[in-house]
Amino acid sequence: MRKTKEEAEKTYNALLDSAAALFILKGVTNTTLNDIAKNAGLTRGAVYWHFPNKDWVVMALWDRGALHVHQDMVTKLKELQREPKLEKFVKQMHNMFGLVNEDPSFTQAIKITMNCVEITEESSELQDYLNQNKNNLYGAIKTAITSLHAAGELTQSYTADLITNSLWVLLIGLVNIELDIHRPNEFTATRDTELFDLWLKGFIA
Repeated sequence: MRKTKEEAEKTYNALLDSAAALFILKGVTNTTLNDIAKNAGLTRGAVYWHFPNKDWVVMALWDRGALHVHQDMVTKLKELQREPKLEKFVKQMHNMFGLVNEDPSFTQAIKITMNCVEITEESSELQDYLNQNKNNLYGAIKTAITSLHAAGELTQSYTADLITNSLWVLLIGLVNIELDIHRPNEFTATRDTELFDLWLKGFIA
């Protein structure tokens, strides 16, 4: 039983490694489950044993490469509600930029999930899953900024909502630049951090 479980886990990870490589190379839309199996040297049946469809593969890649980091970010940002200190918020944001640029699994998961969902009026299970994670992060950032704003750490010239939204726009912009294959390595953790610091100067009390 143990050997079977270990073999299943090995197959599972081999399929995810294959999918990640193909998604980056060809795109999610142009990659089939059969492509994933063939690239991994496995049968199509092996894919369906673990994943009923391609959306599940994408969700599994997020879970493996990014979920633990994402949850840690959310937890630490929400902790600022109890002790709203600007230096703690800045440290957490700097850590986030470092992970995006320095953790290959996390970066890979973001690249794939940010480019895999077609925008339609009818949401899919994958859309709902990724939106839930995105909303969790947005909510944590909003909690942190609202707490900092109430504690007088951020300027009262703007509302906490406006400050939150402006940071969110910056973050989405930085992620999209990271994903631009025509501008590889243009942004680094240091440059991303500098842009965040520049943003912050406009809102420090």
